[in-house]
Amino acid sequence: MGFKRRLRPNAEFSTSSIADIVFLLLIFFLLTSKFVNQSSVKVDLPQSQADKPSDGNVSVTISADGSYFFKGEELGAGESREEKENLLIAEIQDYLSDSTLENRTINLRGDTAISYGAAAVVISAVSEMGGAVAFQTKK
Repeated sequence: MGFKRRLRPNAEFSTSSIADIVFLLLIFFLLTSKFVNQSSVKVDLPQSQADKPSDGNVSVTISADGSYFFKGEELGAGESREEKENLLIAEIQDYLSDSTLENRTINLRGDTAISYGAAAVVISAVSEMGGAVAFQTKK
């Protein structure tokens, strides 16, 4: 008796399910990865041995020429140093006064040529509002 086989194995391979899995993995890694905020203000950061990025979402940048930047925007262009510092303190207090903030860390990006007093203004303003300061450095 000769039986004929009606079903033949399918030699085609469906790639649609693999594309779906790759797409879902891509979305997963994009949502779970932590992005490092890069500022457009160029400063010469001090050297450090640490390579762990800071936890802050907001940065304060102090350039070598005495310019103050909060969230990438220059504060008090053309004004005196005291007026710039007062504007910066007001911006920091306004930002940290939001009670819904989970992360109260502010990144301090200071040029190697800035004075300790300029950094102390930021540190004291943040600590008065119960925040933390993370210094950004380069390795």
